[in-house]
Amino acid sequence: MRAILNFIFVLLSVVTPCLAHATVDPGERLSLDLLLTGESYHSEQEKSLFMGPTLDVISRHPFDEGVESRVDVAVELFTGSATGILPPDLLGQNGPRQNLRLREALINVDWLDQMIELQAGALNQRRLSNPLLTGDIAFMGASQEFTGSTFLGNLGLLFEEAVPPSSFSLLETAERESTPGFYLAQISDAFGNEQSSHFKIFAGYFEFQNLSTAQARQSLFYGNTVTGNASSAAFFLPYRGFEGGAKADFRFTPTWGCLISANAIRNIAAPGGSAYGYIGKVQLSYFGRTGSYSPEIGYFYDQSDSSPGVFSDAFLSSKNHRGTVLGFVYKNDVKKYSVFGRWMRSEQLVPQLYTSDQSTLFLGMEIPYEIF
Repeated sequence: MRAILNFIFVLLSVVTPCLAHATVDPGERLSLDLLLTGESYHSEQEKSLFMGPTLDVISRHPFDEGVESRVDVAVELFTGSATGILPPDLLGQNGPRQNLRLREALINVDWLDQMIELQAGALNQRRLSNPLLTGDIAFMGASQEFTGSTFLGNLGLLFEEAVPPSSFSLLETAERESTPGFYLAQISDAFGNEQSSHFKIFAGYFEFQNLSTAQARQSLFYGNTVTGNASSAAFFLPYRGFEGGAKADFRFTPTWGCLISANAIRNIAAPGGSAYGYIGKVQLSYFGRTGSYSPEIGYFYDQSDSSPGVFSDAFLSSKNHRGTVLGFVYKNDVKKYSVFGRWMRSEQLVPQLYTSDQSTLFLGMEIPYEIF
């Protein structure tokens, strides 16, 4: 909590003089996203009910033509109740918390009119667009992206080399552990008009290496197969394989549209019955005079060892589950706010000791502020 208060003090100390006196570079951006959310979570292991604000501070600073820094820090202040058998450090997104969370901090370099994009720093993995593999989490590393327009569409090639985050390991295990690694190669193709119907497909190869005892201990509670105990936990299987997805955004008329998306993942190091997962979603949108209304429905099926559960999207329950997701989004383009909600219900594929059937209800409002 003290770290959060210090961060808010530093933020006010920096922003106030900037607003009062400083000359702002035309390309410099500082924005705030205020999210007011409430969540209810229920499983056999834990029950929680909590709410509160999240302040997302986003900064972009250009250094030279094609070179800029990006920083995104979230302050989470949730209060409520949580009971269960999980240790407090494993409640994660499912309980009340007061966190200062780094979402992104990187240097971005664009060459040749954005045909080549290089990034280094803390990279948010939501950019990979596959919730079965990674969610809203930052990996320290570097990426190289190459794009070009061809008769087949806008072809892209993405490479990433990163270090997955890990909590503290006990000394006796840390002494014999190597630095964990994450490697990805992905090819994509996008075509269509962003103002009307457009489409994107992608496929890639991923590999995790040297995952730590702490990561294995966390993933045990997210449905992965883990051996040992809390001080010597280890993943039973390696994680390397193929992932991919597709998105089709149709705009039938100026007022009606439909978004269809799907993702899949396959761990080639795991045996059948524990190696793959998939997810699909359909969202219908109505675009009115003041904003848009978008209900959605989705389904996911994710076996126990398709990927490390601690890194995948937190809202998708855990590994070894299948379930249904219902949601809605209302965006007001005049008053600049959005209201959203999601309900998820999932059940285990195979009985496990540390996971069970789960349900989550999530409601919130987002208000963006452009400082400069």
